[in-house]
Amino acid sequence: MFQAAMVRLIRIPRVCVVLMAALGACRGSADPSAQETAAPIAEQIIVGVRTTLTDSLGLRKGFVVADSAFVRQEAREVEFRRLTATLFDERGEQAAVLTGAGAIYSIAAGTLEVSGAVTVAPTRGGRLSTGRLRYDIRTMRFDSDSSYSYQGTDGPVGGTGFSADLRLRNLTRAATTPSPR
Repeated sequence: MFQAAMVRLIRIPRVCVVLMAALGACRGSADPSAQETAAPIAEQIIVGVRTTLTDSLGLRKGFVVADSAFVRQEAREVEFRRLTATLFDERGEQAAVLTGAGAIYSIAAGTLEVSGAVTVAPTRGGRLSTGRLRYDIRTMRFDSDSSYSYQGTDGPVGGTGFSADLRLRNLTRAATTPSPR
């Protein structure tokens, strides 16, 4: 019985070796131009992420909680999935909460590109919703060229494209459309 178990254990790795060799052989026949345009592969995959965003001086600018992160060290970027980012102002006080389905944090540029049902909720109230936006950690500003809606104390505002400070006090609209009240 012990020998039968050993035979089964030996056969499984041989099958795996044959499959890996076959898959490796298939890889060589791929179109080289397609390999050049493929997205970079993550060196690290992290599940259940909690991380701090800092500026070039090491000052805390945000805290991110995400389902997962894909770290691409060569590209100096981190891709987050299903994230909530608590953003802090220059005094270190919480200024807004940003949520989205995904984001790419560029370490070199200091930007967080968020997409997929993005919302920004400043601590003073109000709520901005859009499909995609960029947050610049250095300037503490949001920018977007996507359609958006903002529900603030002055009523609803909508349009396509905007620029705003961290607390959404100074929202500059690129093009506006009146929202129904």
